[in-house]
Amino acid sequence: MIKTKGLLSIILIILCTASCRNQSIIINIDIPDQISKLFEKKIFLKITTEFENFIYRHPNQQSLSIDIGTPQSILFKKTTKRIFSHVETGKLSKKNTPSITIVPKLTNIEISKPEESGLSTYECRLEYSILVKTREHAINHKILAYSRAPKSNKNENQIISELISQCMRSIASKLEIKLLELTNEI
Repeated sequence: MIKTKGLLSIILIILCTASCRNQSIIINIDIPDQISKLFEKKIFLKITTEFENFIYRHPNQQSLSIDIGTPQSILFKKTTKRIFSHVETGKLSKKNTPSITIVPKLTNIEISKPEESGLSTYECRLEYSILVKTREHAINHKILAYSRAPKSNKNENQIISELISQCMRSIASKLEIKLLELTNEI
């Protein structure tokens, strides 16, 4: 009887530990390619280590962690390379002075579940601050994205993945528009 209780306790501990492990969320950053005129400007896209390695941890559910850093870095690189013919992302070389330096920063991310918000929907908000520096000016732009999905029969991770993916595509679109506007001004 004691061995059975001990065995049951060990099984219960293993099950609890297994359920507390990190959940993985895959973000789809597949933005459609479009053929557009590339601007002949030298751009330096400064992707910081913090930006590239950012992992979101849900405040109410620490086991929910999402690698935002990798997809957002790819998204910013891909979007700038769609507009400019010369995009440098490594270290800034002294001999090739860029026309524009772009420094993105994720300033806010919120993911809410129905049980947290009291609504019947999942929600995601992303906010980026994008510093655009030229030789003459430095301008800070905010780009926001929001998405919402109803509670459904889908897996919660799948719903959250789709929400973040929608927000990322919206950020890419808004970033492209903003960079095209700036290119016409500079």
